[in-house]
Amino acid sequence: MKVRAVAVLVPEALPEDRAPVRAAIARWRDRGVETVLACTGGIESAAPLAEALGHVGPMILDLGASIRTGADRRLARTMPIPERVVADLERQLASVGESVSRRVGEVDAGTRKVAVRIDLAGDAEQLDAGLAAIASPHWQSGAIAVFRLGPERATIVAGGVDKSAGLQRVLRGFGLPPSRVVVAAAAEEDLGLVDWCRAIVVGTPSDRLRAAAARVAERGDWRAVEAFVASALPGLEGLDA
Repeated sequence: MKVRAVAVLVPEALPEDRAPVRAAIARWRDRGVETVLACTGGIESAAPLAEALGHVGPMILDLGASIRTGADRRLARTMPIPERVVADLERQLASVGESVSRRVGEVDAGTRKVAVRIDLAGDAEQLDAGLAAIASPHWQSGAIAVFRLGPERATIVAGGVDKSAGLQRVLRGFGLPPSRVVVAAAAEEDLGLVDWCRAIVVGTPSDRLRAAAARVAERGDWRAVEAFVASALPGLEGLDA
């Protein structure tokens, strides 16, 4: 069946009970709506979720730095952090010692593994010091992007990378405009998606997310998400159970 629209789901916007989400994904697919998962983490955490949801569509992973497609979840595209930048960041972060832990997220790009994200963790003051250490030159020049995922966590990706950039690449394959896309978002790192498409934000959003969203719902209110998808994609009957 031809893909007529896309529903983007962020894991944090989903209820703990996966059964109604799985049923909705199957129903949407029957009516030409492809589901895309947009995750902050990598394939290790996304694969079990996709299995639980019966999801076989595209997955935007690593905050948009990698894209996987198909039932076999093959790697379709990566936007890695350049090797020299990774090495520079490691040297700069070493200046704050072990107070900020770091983990390099890699994907197998065929002939070699490449770094697609660097996860940082530490108490808020230590993390502030770590981010200050990497401010120049790569962050200031736009060679990297930094997402603060909370007071004690941050993730570094290549410049120009976020979930919305990954979604734009996915949509090119479907030949769809943003007007045929709806998003269920939840966190500050989803702001690019919410700015770019019609979105419902689940939970307690920041002021920026709330201002950009078309609707806000309580965490766990999957019925509100289904109703929003149905209302935002007119002409596709039966999207709401």
